[in-house]
Amino acid sequence: MTLPGVGSLADQINELRKQLAEMKRTPGPGPAYAQARMTQDVPLSTGDNFVTHWALNADSVQARPGVLDDLGWVDEFSVPPRFVIQADGYYSIHYHATVKNAGASDSLAIHVHQDPASVSPSIAAATAKNSGAPEGTTLDAVNPRIPLYQGDYLYWSVYTSGTGTLVQQSLGVYSLITLQYISAI
Repeated sequence: MTLPGVGSLADQINELRKQLAEMKRTPGPGPAYAQARMTQDVPLSTGDNFVTHWALNADSVQARPGVLDDLGWVDEFSVPPRFVIQADGYYSIHYHATVKNAGASDSLAIHVHQDPASVSPSIAAATAKNSGAPEGTTLDAVNPRIPLYQGDYLYWSVYTSGTGTLVQQSLGVYSLITLQYISAI
């Protein structure tokens, strides 16, 4: 690369053309990711709920051979729903959920965990008191970078100290979970 203002005008123009050509290159495939969304509202009972009615969002899957070529998804009616990790690597997890119809002072929580029988330890979690808002209380559990290994399972759940409804969407935003591959370990 030639420094700006160095060389003849023709050399500088040719260097700018090379830099422009480099910036215009078509980017390669993005990172592998998968997203599951709620397919309908689901009533919640007191305690931890492993709810059904999740489905892969076909518009939100970026497969990558050897990483997420076989998503290992268990169908929407399985309890508990899960992702099966297909390749060792660092992953980012985002679980977004909205709960409506909870009691005025109810505690709410969402968890992503690796054990179907227990939410502890969670690898991503969020807690909130019921907001009482008509659109519901929104929770976001995020883990921006966690090592996961081939064969690991990821489960997710929602907790309420009373009852409520995990809604498919609120204000146009779905309750969803996104798993994104970042890099090899």
